[in-house]
Amino acid sequence: MLSLCHENVLKAYSICRLNAKIFIIMKYMNQGSLTNVLSYNFSNGIKDTSIIATIVKYCAKALQFLHKNGIVHRDIKASNILIDNKGLVCLGDLGILGLHIETSKSYSFAGSLPWMAPEIFESLEEGYNYKVK
Repeated sequence: MLSLCHENVLKAYSICRLNAKIFIIMKYMNQGSLTNVLSYNFSNGIKDTSIIATIVKYCAKALQFLHKNGIVHRDIKASNILIDNKGLVCLGDLGILGLHIETSKSYSFAGSLPWMAPEIFESLEEGYNYKVK
């Protein structure tokens, strides 16, 4: 995943291991996750639709890039959307990325339960395709 390069995909520079711990060196996003931004700056939610549209636009660009490269994220949520003080929005937490092949089926159970497509639960025995990822 170190080779992924898009302005809206959080850049990982290096992966290091020290004993049993793994460290990922990545771009510093000083505003933190969208969850943090909402908690501290918008406790009543974001009312300005242009801010919401900007966040969604940058996430869509990141997803378009990943999908074009045959990769699905599988864990889109506010805590995996990171923001810096210049307004750059990046999609992060690429640890459970999956390869996306339109003709193949998946049987894995990865991601955050509240954010998963219901088809994943309904189709675990038969498998599910890339459309639910």
